[in-house]
Amino acid sequence: MHAITFSALDRRKLLSKVTALIAGIEVDIHEAHAFCTEDGFFLAFFIVHGWHSEVEDLRKEVEKGILSTKWNVVSFKCCSSNHTGSSEI
Repeated sequence: MHAITFSALDRRKLLSKVTALIAGIEVDIHEAHAFCTEDGFFLAFFIVHGWHSEVEDLRKEVEKGILSTKWNVVSFKCCSSNHTGSSEI
């Protein structure tokens, strides 16, 4: 299992778009938590499984998906469930 965390400026349908991005990299969402702040930020945390490569490869796939959008992503992080591998931008 791996964890993927997003923070961004909040906008309409962002949660559904992030969920679609994760589904597009062919992993299953095991758990999800999403929050919107009063000052306009979005934070989402996903536990995913089904990724059978290195955590760095997962980060690259997520980054590629983000770069193909017009979202104002502030940051995202991918890490393995055993916390031995982590990658952040």
